Amino acid sequence: MRLRPIVRTIAVALLPVLPLSSVQSPPKNSQHREALLHEAVTGISLRFVPPSRPFAANEDFQIQAILKNESAQTVFVCRQLSPGFGSDEPCDWEFSIRDAKGRALPGVGWAADRVLTSRDDFSTALIKHWIALAPGYSYSAPVNVSIAFWKTPRPGRYEIIGAITSYGLDGQSIYNDLASYPDEIGKLPYPGWKGTIKSNKIWITIDLPRSKAL
Repeated sequence: MRLRPIVRTIAVALLPVLPLSSVQSPPKNSQHREALLHEAVTGISLRFVPPSRPFAANEDFQIQAILKNESAQTVFVCRQLSPGFGSDEPCDWEFSIRDAKGRALPGVGWAADRVLTSRDDFSTALIKHWIALAPGYSYSAPVNVSIAFWKTPRPGRYEIIGAITSYGLDGQSIYNDLASYPDEIGKLPYPGWKGTIKSNKIWITIDLPRSKAL
């Protein structure tokens, strides 16, 4: 199941994270993936920073993802960008992967799924999952793109494009605590970003696995 990520002063605090796991979707056909990756939404952009070194096949392929607000108004965007097990993000990811010969590899999609306990109150849910991004400003976070591969890749060069989808502050999901507070959402000074955006294309190099010390 997917986590669908009064004007008043809200105190920012470190908050406990509920038990959570992420759902890895099986490979989707290339037509579906390419269609999704060609959708574009004006206002918010997504950029992957090319890594400065090769990765070993048995390590995490961490790259930097940057969301930038290119609109004229402040908007709430997903606070946690990195998908994977233990993720608490309100946004979903899709990845397109090609090898050095241009052949498409099976890709995966990621969506968060958590154990339902008690719901967070409005302030807690807003602070935990969203961050206000002013016009012209960027928000950066690491993304582990090794989870984009359905299985451990062979050594070589791979092209990666990502697409992130946001369902907004009022996304209709049993896992979105904010959906229970439509009146409070309506009184917020900024809207929540909704839509799908794709990243630029980057290349990563994968080397042989590194031996692990005993």
